[in-house]
Amino acid sequence: MCKGDIAASDVVVESDVAMASIDEVSAVTASVSGGLQGFSGGGIVVDNRIENDVDAGIRGNADVLAFGDVSVHAREEALISADASAVTVSISLGAALGVAVVDSEIRSSIEAAIDVADEHTVMARNIDVFAESIATIPTTTTAGIAASLSAAADNEAHAKIATSVTAFATGGELKTPGTLSIRADAENFARTSALGGALGAVAAS
Repeated sequence: MCKGDIAASDVVVESDVAMASIDEVSAVTASVSGGLQGFSGGGIVVDNRIENDVDAGIRGNADVLAFGDVSVHAREEALISADASAVTVSISLGAALGVAVVDSEIRSSIEAAIDVADEHTVMARNIDVFAESIATIPTTTTAGIAASLSAAADNEAHAKIATSVTAFATGGELKTPGTLSIRADAENFARTSALGGALGAVAAS
């Protein structure tokens, strides 16, 4: 963030999270019980979250004069990849319960701004204000298997991208003989898969 008067060939303000990554998270549980009336239960809950504040700005009581370009860029690239597996077997007349839950969420805030007081000026050959988010959750997978006389398997996979991406200029005057560009861009991709099965005389999944 820049504050105060600035004079330079080029003015570059940049905030970049090159790779915020929660990658290849894997959880596995297995449970086996025996006896006449045995109970077997296996459960996994995996919660992954990326939540960053990425901010680049020229703010306050500032006059900015660049003989070249003024660039204000804020960028984040975020990745979450996770899976969980639960296997439960009850070798008896009892019950087996297998639960696997994975929650993956990216909810960062990315902001690029020129916000100077009304009486101030930003002057440059070109002015570029750019905020960018690339958020990817390529795999959120759960798998659960329960086997017994009474068996139940519950598998849930949740993926959420709620990133805020903002680019703006406000307050003072922007002067340029060239290009004034204010852009905010988001590329999001998420995929989930929940697989499971229950084997028994009374089975639910």
